[in-house]
Amino acid sequence: MSKARNMIIDGYKKGIQLQMDNIGMFYIFNGRNPIDSCDIVSHQLLSEETSKNVTSTVGRGLLGSAIFGFAGASAALTGKEDKIYTIKVIWENYKRNIIREPSIFELDSEFYKMFMMTCVRTPEEQKLYEDADLTQKLDSTQQTTNDTTNIKSKLQQLKSMYEEDLITEEEYNSKRQELLSKM
Repeated sequence: MSKARNMIIDGYKKGIQLQMDNIGMFYIFNGRNPIDSCDIVSHQLLSEETSKNVTSTVGRGLLGSAIFGFAGASAALTGKEDKIYTIKVIWENYKRNIIREPSIFELDSEFYKMFMMTCVRTPEEQKLYEDADLTQKLDSTQQTTNDTTNIKSKLQQLKSMYEEDLITEEEYNSKRQELLSKM
C-alpha cells in the first residue's frame, strides 16, 4: 500500500493538496486557507487502512538477520505501520448561505490527528450548533406547512430532543405551542 496523499481526492476542492503547520491544516488557493471547525459541519470516517511501512519492515528484517541470523528476520514483523484515513467532509459556508458538495480527504496519521484536533467540533460546540440549527429548521417548517402529519412528526422530534436534553423545557413548551397552533 502506498502512503496517504494528504489531499482532497474527490468532491469540493478536488485535487487540492493539504498542508499542515503547528497551528493546523490549510490549503493554498488564492492564498493560505485554513481548515477548521468553522468550515466543517460534520465528517464521517469512510475507511482506515493499515499497512506495514515497506522501508521500515525491510530495514528491520535485514538488520535483524545480519545480527541474529535467520531468527533475526522476525524483526521485520515490528516494522512501522502506516495508516491511511479516508474521510467524507461536509462543508459549511454560513456567510454566503451556499451549500457545497462534500469532499473526500485522504490523510495519513499525522494529518488525521491534526484534523481531529482542529476541525472537529467539541461536544459542547456541536450542541450549540444543533440547537441553533433546530431553531432555524423549526421556524422555517412552521412557516411553510399546515400538514397535520408533518406537524405530528415535528412534535415527536421536538419531544425526543427535549428528552435528550438538547433543548430546555421552556424552548420545548414554546415550540410545542407554536406547532399545535398550526393544526
